[in-house]
Amino acid sequence: MRFFYNRVQPSLFIAIDPGASGAYVIRRPDGTLSQIGEYGDPQDVVKVCAYLRANNLSVFPIVAVIEKVWGSPVMGVSAAFAFGENYGGWCMAMRVAGIPLFGVTPQAWQKVVAADVVGQGPERKRQLKARAAALFPDYRVTLATADALLLSQYCVEQFRAGAPLGEPL
Repeated sequence: MRFFYNRVQPSLFIAIDPGASGAYVIRRPDGTLSQIGEYGDPQDVVKVCAYLRANNLSVFPIVAVIEKVWGSPVMGVSAAFAFGENYGGWCMAMRVAGIPLFGVTPQAWQKVVAADVVGQGPERKRQLKARAAALFPDYRVTLATADALLLSQYCVEQFRAGAPLGEPL
């Protein structure tokens, strides 16, 4: 049985890595990539909404999934504040646009698309980037876009399995 999000089968997923050097991916449930973008400032959230409107995509059922992470004790005060601003900006934009939003922890999505990746820190990030590059050989995968691409793969795999995407936010 298919898991229907907001009682409507989505036509698009927006996968969001909300970090300051994060990214977003707009993808169809069949796996087709529509757009990949790095996140540089709050205006990028506005650009995503404008892209959806300009391509008449906002009339289709859309579901967004954001990586649910928290500030780290090793972050400085300004970095933690900037991260919170990014996360909150994405959440608010999806709410204003009427797009159902789900949160998923890194552990949950990585268990689905990168269960064999081990280690921590920079080495883990390199392995995740390599996994994303293997899944998306036609795209230039960077450290900034790797998590969002893998999160979009998680969306597609969960959708195909009829499984929930995460916690409704």
